Amino acid sequence: MSAKRSKAKDKKAARKALVDALNARKKLIDDAYLVENHLDFVPLFTTYKKNGLDLTLKYFTAKDLYANDELFEWAFRLTKVNMEDLYNNAWGWNDKHKVDEMKEDQALYIIAFDNSTTKPVGFFHFRFQQDDEKDTEICYLYEIQVEAELQGKGLGAFFMVILQIIAKKNAMKFVLLTVFKGNTGAMKFYRNKMNYSVDETSPSMSTVDITDPASHEVLSKKL
Repeated sequence: MSAKRSKAKDKKAARKALVDALNARKKLIDDAYLVENHLDFVPLFTTYKKNGLDLTLKYFTAKDLYANDELFEWAFRLTKVNMEDLYNNAWGWNDKHKVDEMKEDQALYIIAFDNSTTKPVGFFHFRFQQDDEKDTEICYLYEIQVEAELQGKGLGAFFMVILQIIAKKNAMKFVLLTVFKGNTGAMKFYRNKMNYSVDETSPSMSTVDITDPASHEVLSKKL
């Protein structure tokens, strides 16, 4: 075989290997979205009975949540109450944009309900996706929201443990999340309590000279 033909064959093999790798990664994401109920991965974590709380957790797709007007309105309003001021100090809050984001097909939710009242008291919103910057599959945490009177009772940490197990069971390589620099309580929670680090893709890690620093950090944990 001539050197020219050998080189062409090597290029073809390399292209095939790349396509195969991309297809395999896509399949991981697709398979994660085919799971009927991600709480099935954590059967021992479907209730929370600590610090005076007695809660049951339930799983919802975006379609499930949006079909329940009262529940969707609660999730949106809780997010707005907890986050509007932080958004306005950074990107600006927009009701429609947040509603549209929460309704996107890729959005997945786990919601905690109070067993004594049956009312929802907290939730987290997550997604599986291919991260082009990291060139790998990740689970992205979009929101953790807890009613004010239940904060500080360990529910947020409980949510994070569940999220990390679910991500690992679905063969994701990292959990990523975005946190506002001005949200000092959340920053302390993720970095000190949950052991997340500033990700290499975070704006503060950029080598580009930025005259207007970003108002947020991207944090991550390798699974």
